[in-house]
Amino acid sequence: VEASASLFRLLLVSSLRDASGNKMAGNAAAEGDWERTISLSRSVPLEPEPEPEKKQSPVAPPRTKKKPQKLCVALFNNVAADSAELGFQKGDVMEIRAMSWHNSPDWWFCRLNGKAGCVPANYVRALD
Repeated sequence: VEASASLFRLLLVSSLRDASGNKMAGNAAAEGDWERTISLSRSVPLEPEPEPEKKQSPVAPPRTKKKPQKLCVALFNNVAADSAELGFQKGDVMEIRAMSWHNSPDWWFCRLNGKAGCVPANYVRALD
């Protein structure tokens, strides 16, 4: 910082001009203008140059451990009787979301091909 301040003063003094706009010689600036230059440099603090921003490489978010999906296989075909029930074919493998539905262990809540609904528990078998 001290070297930067000295360089700044040197450049400022070398660019001084008199009232008519003529460049002042080194010794001509030494009297009154040099003192103004010094007082100006002291009253206006030199700010350090900001450090260049460090570019951070994109970092993938930490992987969260998903709990393993519980799966079941359909033992029979099922046609959905209403919008809450999930239709499926024998052999379909579904994700078990809950092994009861509305507090009834006779119905499970499952997901198949992006759709979710209740299935009769006796129509499916849980896979290990």
